Amino acid sequence: MRGVKSDSASSSAAKERPCFTSRARRISPRRALELRRLPPEPRRCLLRALRDLARERGDIKPLKGPLETCCRLRAGAHRIVLSYATRGTIQCVFAERRNIVYELLLQVLA
Repeated sequence: MRGVKSDSASSSAAKERPCFTSRARRISPRRALELRRLPPEPRRCLLRALRDLARERGDIKPLKGPLETCCRLRAGAHRIVLSYATRGTIQCVFAERRNIVYELLLQVLA
């Protein structure tokens, strides 16, 4: 899956919020299509991580540096970058293999 720009919150607001504040998640139709194009095992792993996120489970950590308004969700060899949207909804901003996710996201946001 490739990333897109999201509405960015102020960095102070991101520091005040814990990474688990929502039971809802939003995936755009474009992201869903990209997810369907993945091989079966990575697709299952990403979908499992997103289902667990809705149940407030998962390995989530806040990001640092230029991505400090986001959190990352670990999903096997992939990482999902999350952003807070309106009314406590968590938005999937970007997902890719662990070894390239942050470099690609910074290029997209530049």
